[in-house]
Amino acid sequence: MYDAIKQQAGGDGCRRRALRVAGLALALGLAMQANAQSITGGLYGSAGEAGATVEVTREATGFAKTVIANRNGQYSLDQLSPGVYQVKVMRGGQAVSTQQVTVVASSAAAVPAAASESATDLGTVTVTAQNWNTVINPIDVSTPELSSIYTADLLSDLPVSQTSIYALARLDSATVMGNSFAQIGGASETENRYYFNEFDTSYDVTGAGAIVFPQVAVASTQLITGSGGLGWTSTTGGISSATLRQGTNEVHGGYSLYYTPATSSTLNPRGQDRFNPSGSPSLYQSDNSTGHIAQHYVWGSGPLVRDRLFAYVLYGRNPGYDSRSYTSNTRTDTQRDNKEGLINLTWNITDDQSLNVAAYRNEYSTNYYKSLAESGSVRYEPSKSTYGDPAWSGLETKQKLIIGNYKWRINDNLRVRLMAGTMRYDYAQATENSDVPFIGEYDYATDIDTTISPGDEWKPFEYYFEKKGFKGDVTWNIGDHEVVFGGEFYRNNYYYEPETNPAGYYYYYTNYPYAVGSFVPPGDVVYKYEYSIGGEFESKQKGVYLYDNWQVSPNVMLMLGGRWDQTQNMTSTGTKFLDMDLFSPRAGVSWDVHGDSSLKIGANVGRYTLPMPSTLSYLIASAETYKLNYYTYSGRNTDGTPTGLTPVASYVYSDGTLPEMSAVVSRNMKNTYQNEYQVYLQQQLTPTWSFLGQAAFHDLKRIVDQTCDTDGRLSDYVRANGHADYECLTGGGGCIEFNPGSSIELRDYLDADGSLKDITIPNSYLQMPKAKRRYIKLGAQLSHQRSDEAPYYLNLSYTWSHRYGNHDGYTNLTRSTDPKPGTSGNYDFLQNTFGSNGNLSGDRRHALVANGVYYFANGFRVGSVLNIASGIPQSCLGVYPDGSPEFDLLVQQGAVTHYCNGKLSPQGHGGKTDSTWRLDMSVGYDFAFGRDKGQQLSVDVSVTNLTNNDAITSRNMTSSSGLDASGNVVPSPTFRSVNGLQTPRSTNLYLRYGF
Repeated sequence: MYDAIKQQAGGDGCRRRALRVAGLALALGLAMQANAQSITGGLYGSAGEAGATVEVTREATGFAKTVIANRNGQYSLDQLSPGVYQVKVMRGGQAVSTQQVTVVASSAAAVPAAASESATDLGTVTVTAQNWNTVINPIDVSTPELSSIYTADLLSDLPVSQTSIYALARLDSATVMGNSFAQIGGASETENRYYFNEFDTSYDVTGAGAIVFPQVAVASTQLITGSGGLGWTSTTGGISSATLRQGTNEVHGGYSLYYTPATSSTLNPRGQDRFNPSGSPSLYQSDNSTGHIAQHYVWGSGPLVRDRLFAYVLYGRNPGYDSRSYTSNTRTDTQRDNKEGLINLTWNITDDQSLNVAAYRNEYSTNYYKSLAESGSVRYEPSKSTYGDPAWSGLETKQKLIIGNYKWRINDNLRVRLMAGTMRYDYAQATENSDVPFIGEYDYATDIDTTISPGDEWKPFEYYFEKKGFKGDVTWNIGDHEVVFGGEFYRNNYYYEPETNPAGYYYYYTNYPYAVGSFVPPGDVVYKYEYSIGGEFESKQKGVYLYDNWQVSPNVMLMLGGRWDQTQNMTSTGTKFLDMDLFSPRAGVSWDVHGDSSLKIGANVGRYTLPMPSTLSYLIASAETYKLNYYTYSGRNTDGTPTGLTPVASYVYSDGTLPEMSAVVSRNMKNTYQNEYQVYLQQQLTPTWSFLGQAAFHDLKRIVDQTCDTDGRLSDYVRANGHADYECLTGGGGCIEFNPGSSIELRDYLDADGSLKDITIPNSYLQMPKAKRRYIKLGAQLSHQRSDEAPYYLNLSYTWSHRYGNHDGYTNLTRSTDPKPGTSGNYDFLQNTFGSNGNLSGDRRHALVANGVYYFANGFRVGSVLNIASGIPQSCLGVYPDGSPEFDLLVQQGAVTHYCNGKLSPQGHGGKTDSTWRLDMSVGYDFAFGRDKGQQLSVDVSVTNLTNNDAITSRNMTSSSGLDASGNVVPSPTFRSVNGLQTPRSTNLYLRYGF
């Protein structure tokens, strides 16, 4: 895109400068705060002599700051808003060097030196601020942390989704794309963390995804695939951190259209069907269709008070689009609509203090019209079917985010950073029968079951998730040491309480016969069903970190530190039932081999944990009410509800009290953690070519999971060890959270005296294996940054990796039942662990990603992304093949073991999916017009999966469905059937106007 469109991120335009690549990034042994997880960046360089004056200015915001070079002639400045800065070095009152450098959020940029005898001479190249946007792996020797940074300008030129923060993960060969989210660093999809303007917006209900700002408002995104710094919320997965666009002194505005044509045979073809051996579809999508989608954005930016207060505003609207999908006997028409608004204010209080406040609101509505196929219709053949009147249902979602960031550079040696934010996500669903009671009737005399009133059985489905967070740290420079001390606190509130329809849930028993011992009298009665479970669940995450960036020598920086994390989860009544903390030591090194940032060797080692999502609280710490109230009645209203009710009996299964929480969590349970090791090399090969090689090893050492007393193994042990009257676990549905491989310290009502007592069930009895997940990665990356002499960007990334063990992590990638964190199902029965060790479901050995853009002089450009990946392992799951009575409950669970048609088949030994390749292409044209070429228009056509490949991405792994009367395994007719294919070709049109 042309520069004025790009100026919405910084507003400085593209100013050329010639430089020696020796000055691409001069590290020069400088103590400087790493800018990770920050909306600001920094710069550093050499003034050539001690005491030299360095003037740093930015015309677009009126920023001006003078710093003095230290005793080694080095200088640095951080907490800078992203954009282009002018750096002037003064010696003896004379300007000896004037350079321009582009500062990007979450990174420190090296300022080219006027001269450097020790610099590695790689030649001369002309670089512009525009070209710096194509440097995705800057050689930043001020930190041992390794990350990639993608600017919005670069992403807009590539054929990736322009509306999703998750899309850029496809540009890194070290990631494995799941159904919706990426698996990063060998972890599952629910172990990543997502940030916007330093605030952790991760969706801590399940851990999957985040509450996000619109991608069009993002200026740059940082991606870390492992070994993140101590300032991040600890995680065993990857980190994605986005920074929002800001205003400047220059007034800009524009309009963007993201358009997807309707389903067609060429531009957006339908998906393919796949069939079971019986001939019925295992994957049915050939009749599904979507109407055209048009997402509109209008934005503007500029000064409210010149040099001090700036604004960036955005309004987006999707006026609605339709889609239609089919199952064997239903047709669903869907209508969607959304609108959103954002404002980002930046107040430069002084040149040393700034305050940024961003606010965003989104409203999204969906209407569903579901029709059932009528008699005579043909299954899975819509063209031969007729459908009845549609039943309506709808949902509305709302999300709000407010984030504030304060920076204060107290003096050259002391800096403060504060962040506070809040967000909320509301979800509400209703149907046309939400206010209608559900009433049924069963006549014992005629054996006829009738629905009298077709109301909903449950109240409208609704929940909300709210997060509030605070963070602050202080950085103190003491000689060759930079000490950072900080902390963070997040409070999450998750409300979810399904309950029976408030309009009523009644069931008539007509001609009810009297049964001896029954608590309900004979005759005509009606019962009212009352059920609810859940409530509001609070969780807290606290973290404190301390580390020292120690400049051991002019070329070597050593980071030593640690982080303490605490996670607490509450029941629906506010009682704390989880309280786990962990100390994580970390160390890292950054070696600037030649002293000019042309070659960096880095390494990191440390321990990492992650919070426990709130969904576990709902699953095991909910107050449940379950009542059946029986009445005689004198009549019925016109809507079918009973009148003249007289209570005759009541049966209470659950009275709304919590389970005994001490019996739900083992008293010795500790939080999940893994150790991570990383070593890498970055080298500037030529003025425009750079290389990155890295190796990593991640070792999951402990996880929180669940085992159950379904087969009586736990209660058998208790009874055999001095508590003969013990019945079973009194909480958590007969299950308990523990650390697999460790003993269970149970506190429960072990005897009939009504008092809580303790007992330890050793793992020598349980025989549960420790959770194991090991991930090895070897990667290489070759990058070419755009220059005027070579006007193209290219990045080639290859990763070999191996993921093996017996646990996928917080998401069980093998089982299709979608178990939630802390309830994987791996340990419900001892037999589930047999054969569980092997190649894990995300074990993709080879992956190659090539992405690039070529910029023609006439304004045209061509972008492409090529993904090539080997297949991933499949397992063979089945029922436990022993039909003995002692295993009846296990057999009833279905295909939950690694027995493949009766024979043990280790994890990952059920074959592999196809190797896949996908080519995405885009063609764009940038056109400048108007006075001084001040208006720009960009038009892009982007096509994903250009060749419409349809390789198999997943198969049904259930080999057996049960045991027959003789105890023989019954093979599943759908085993190995295809249930996942590559997404079909998609074509999109992007139109952007800016001034």
